[in-house]
Amino acid sequence: MMNTNWENQIKAQIKSRYKRQAKGNKSNFRSPFEMGYPDEVLEKIPLALLEGYSGCGYYFRDINLNGDEQILDLGSGSGLDSYIISTHLVTGMVLSLDITFEMLSNLDIYNIKSVCGDMELLPFFDQQFDMIIANASFNLTTNKEKALSEAFRVLKRGGQIRMRDLIKVRELPQEVLIDPLSFNTSLGGAEDEESVRFKMKKAGFSAITISDHQPFSYLNSVRIAAKKSKY
Repeated sequence: MMNTNWENQIKAQIKSRYKRQAKGNKSNFRSPFEMGYPDEVLEKIPLALLEGYSGCGYYFRDINLNGDEQILDLGSGSGLDSYIISTHLVTGMVLSLDITFEMLSNLDIYNIKSVCGDMELLPFFDQQFDMIIANASFNLTTNKEKALSEAFRVLKRGGQIRMRDLIKVRELPQEVLIDPLSFNTSLGGAEDEESVRFKMKKAGFSAITISDHQPFSYLNSVRIAAKKSKY
């Protein structure tokens, strides 16, 4: 199905915003130091990844890895979370995908493979990854059903998705609703918790949990986890 003109315009605005960030415009993005990342984790992170951060919080506290997993970071941005989770791998691999090419420029330096692509049409085989991670990226997709369906498709049976994202807890103010740029600043695309659960379940995910609600502008930042059945 072809994207509508509206979807293409939104994606173009998102690319433009994050291209500016990659080139040094950090306005309206919060530092990981403000977003719950442990100091002992951040002190080991390269400065370029810290400065390029555009997520909405930390979500790795309860993730256990064997070290051989194939992990996909959706909407990876500059790659801070890709880098963090890569330090827990031995023979495994992290692949970072982002729609904005310029955001991926630092990742090859740290031996993290990167692909410029759209979360709504993933360029990967079925059942390719053991885990999917994402930070403040699903709320930016114009078609969340398609993005979640694609994530489910490329996840192995028994695999899991772990992410931090933004949900709507009340109706947004009128000045935000009428702002044509509200979508690409992570506001206009946010949905409420019930809708997120419904769309994840419709995509095929089970054992869905949404926790750790933290205020984030007009929204809440939450930790989301779900699984793909082994059968």
